[in-house]
Amino acid sequence: MAVTNHHRKRTPQAHANTKTWEPISCLQINLQHSRIATENLMKLSEQEQSDILFIQEPYLYKHRMAGMPNPYRIYTSLEDNNRAAIVITNKKIDAVLITQQSNPDRVLLEL
Repeated sequence: MAVTNHHRKRTPQAHANTKTWEPISCLQINLQHSRIATENLMKLSEQEQSDILFIQEPYLYKHRMAGMPNPYRIYTSLEDNNRAAIVITNKKIDAVLITQQSNPDRVLLEL
């Protein structure tokens, strides 16, 4: 009589290339071109430990986003008068701007 292994429990095997993923914390806000709102966003971002900020109507000074700390990576279209931006605050996240699909009203990144 043949014995089958149907009732044996299988134990999952760990693979050498298995990565653990950390959750990404995101905030989305419309700053209405306000410097004060930008300052409040920076405080909130630090408290919440956000990784990515999606911003509509950012505060601009001389056609550039202002009020962001230097280590933050700011992505906008390469045109003037940007009305959208994505800010990466986490150094572990790599991003590339997709310039062909970005314009002053939208920003597209590949993470």
